[in-house]
Amino acid sequence: MTRTYPPVAPDPALYRLVFFAPLILVEITTLLLLSTSAMVRLTRPAVLSLALMLVVFAAWALDGFGYPAAPFPIAMNVLSKLLAFAVVLAMFLPVRPRVPTSPLPTSPLLTSPLPARSGGPGSPARSESAGRPRPAARA
Repeated sequence: MTRTYPPVAPDPALYRLVFFAPLILVEITTLLLLSTSAMVRLTRPAVLSLALMLVVFAAWALDGFGYPAAPFPIAMNVLSKLLAFAVVLAMFLPVRPRVPTSPLPTSPLLTSPLPARSGGPGSPARSESAGRPRPAARA
């Protein structure tokens, strides 16, 4: 945060606030708007990936957030981008339905035999064999 260009004026705290407050507000607003969407779910993998991304940023900050020219900053940059992608995937991928461990109960309506058709005199149902369905009439 100390490397803002152009160089900050005599009151650096105010200028840093003016510089970074809109960025932070945009991030918070984006997260709040995403949480209202029905497509986004904050699942355990999403939260864990976000926490890992913050740990990577903390480790990178201990090194000074150096430009990715040396092996450590390159590794931190790549790892943080992969974790950010994992967060987005975990938030937007649909949740798979859980497979029940017990068999589904069967409905007695599905296992009972069909009742015999009864028709009036001259009805085609009497002339057909019992149990065979009639073909549907075509329109």
